[in-house]
This record gives sequence, structure tokens and C-alpha cells, in this order.
Amino acid sequence: WNNGNAPENRTVQYTISNNETLPYDENTNENSLFVSSIDIIHNNQKTTELSVTGDTIQLDKIVRVATKDEEGNIIEEQEVTDKEIIWYTSVDSMASVSEDGKVTRKMYGDVTVYAVATDGSGIYGQCTIHFLKNRATGISFTKKKVELQPGLKYYTDYVVLPETDVSQNLKWTSS
Repeated sequence: WNNGNAPENRTVQYTISNNETLPYDENTNENSLFVSSIDIIHNNQKTTELSVTGDTIQLDKIVRVATKDEEGNIIEEQEVTDKEIIWYTSVDSMASVSEDGKVTRKMYGDVTVYAVATDGSGIYGQCTIHFLKNRATGISFTKKKVELQPGLKYYTDYVVLPETDVSQNLKWTSS
């Protein structure tokens, strides 16, 4: 719906997880299906927050639809397998997300990813992703052993491992 308005007398079909198809009529309020919840999934588990050291992460979603009785009480809720959603991120300059939920880092930092129902219900799921630089696994020095006389200074070269995507700045202390 490019103009934001649903066409009149539009009927949409959702496929329920047991392959039963139920109608959704946007012009009625009785026994209509509506999106009731969206969960963000990673590695087959619901999640709302992830820490990532790589460049990409694949997210998925579980969408549930429900029917209501005349009083507005939910009668039944079921997962749907073919419900369209729109993925987007809170900060486009930080990360992008594809139509299938693949999030790609553009910068290190925190970004929230949303999966939003396209039926106008306003229902969405969200997950905050912390894109982290890799953690240091060690330090490699140019010399293994140095003996100093009192009052003398020695400067050494070092590399923080792994050499990529890890800050090479260290705060040195001695005891």
C-alpha cells in the first residue's frame, strides 16, 4: 500500500504453521486475524540483545496471528509461516539489514534492529545488537627478555593479537 491506505474489500491469506489457511478481512472486526506478536530469533532462540564481534549476523522472526471474539478477547493465537514483515535498523549509518534479516555492520557500536508487521497493526519485534571489536587474545613483543639497570628506560615494540579489528592502544601499568 504505497499511499499508506489499505485497498477496500482486501482479503489477505496467511498460512498457519499446520498448513491450514485462514482468511483475514481488513474491513471486519469479528473473528479477523491480526498480528499479535513478533519475536526476533537467533540460533533458534528468542532474543532481545546480542553481542557480535563479526561483520554480519543472521536474524529470523516468529510472527503470530490471533483471532478475537465479539468482546475483543483473543480466541486463538498461532504462528504463521508466510507473514511479511519489514526489517530496518535504528541507525542506517551503523548497520544495514536485508529483507531476509541479515544484519551487516558498517560501524562498531550499538544498533537496534526491528521486524515490523506490514498490516498496519503497529506490532514489531526488536533486538539490540552490540557490534564489538574483537577482543585481544595476547600481546607479541619484539624482545622476550630485557634486563634494566635502575633508572634506565627501555622502549619496546609490540602488537596486540589478533592484529585486525582490535585496538592497538594499551594502558601500561607496573607493579
